[in-house]
Amino acid sequence: MLALAEKPSVGILISGQGSNMLSILQDAERPDAPYTVRLVAADRSAPGLALAKARGVPTLLLDRKSPSFEEDLLQAVASCDLVVLAGFLSILPPKLVRAFKGRILNIHPSLLPAHGGRGMYGKKVHAAVLAQGDLISGCTVHWVEEGVDTGAILAKAKVLVLREDTPETLGARILPLEHWLLVAALRQIAEERMKR
Repeated sequence: MLALAEKPSVGILISGQGSNMLSILQDAERPDAPYTVRLVAADRSAPGLALAKARGVPTLLLDRKSPSFEEDLLQAVASCDLVVLAGFLSILPPKLVRAFKGRILNIHPSLLPAHGGRGMYGKKVHAAVLAQGDLISGCTVHWVEEGVDTGAILAKAKVLVLREDTPETLGARILPLEHWLLVAALRQIAEERMKR
């Protein structure tokens, strides 16, 4: 009898409310989930930590201003097979990116490469889309590399930009797509790892 492949373990990094994290945690509770969540860590006091703790997931609050932050972060995810940045605002240290090459996913609230890079997150991205006059926006799941938002793109989802949109209304339409797209990409990657 063949042994079943072990489900890859996932570490989730957050900085805020944790809605993308919550979509992963909800999916991980399904019997057919091809991964488990080992840890949720935050680089600041984030409401999402309480959501994870309430679901019985181990949590960790890291001090991004500490001289040991980079090493603490690396140690936190060392036992994870995959790492997901779900609204994580700190730039990952190169040492961690190299150690987890091809194993770190990020969700970004625009259609990369447009409106990506250092300082582009949340409402700032949606404001840039509107200022540019883009007719379409959306979100992107990509691999993380040492550049900011420069890794290979795995999946995109699109929405029309409406004439009356504000950064808030555009963001509110994109957020549910982020939840769906991030889970779909994570599932696909986890299933591929289980087949190896």
